[in-house]
Amino acid sequence: MADSELATLIRLSKWNLDELRRALKDLLDQEAALLDLRRKLDEEILLQMQTTTAHATEGGITFAPYIRVAKERADALDRAIEEMQRRIEIARDHVADGFKELKTYEIAEENRAEAERLELARQQQIETDEQAITQFRRSTQANE
Repeated sequence: MADSELATLIRLSKWNLDELRRALKDLLDQEAALLDLRRKLDEEILLQMQTTTAHATEGGITFAPYIRVAKERADALDRAIEEMQRRIEIARDHVADGFKELKTYEIAEENRAEAERLELARQQQIETDEQAITQFRRSTQANE
């Protein structure tokens, strides 16, 4: 594979990996927002329970419908959080795959560069050997 083709593949893989990381970050931010909503709902329920306890006659009438709706909201948030965690796992797998792809191209580039270096060293050794042989022949012919 040509030098520029590998460089292009590496650049494209880096860009792709960055996009995958951004998508994962967005999902993690969404999960954090959902977890924050769930935490706030728990705090709201606790506050409502304290208010109901303080005002037993009035609070008791409204608490049962409130807690039913709050439980539905909590269940919906829990399902959304579970779905988000599933999506995050998939996104993490995609990031890992993107990283493996990038590493494959980088290793291929390193191997190609090493092969070029070895070939250059081999060519230089051949030239050095030819010069030494020529010099030896000249010195042998001069001694005859």
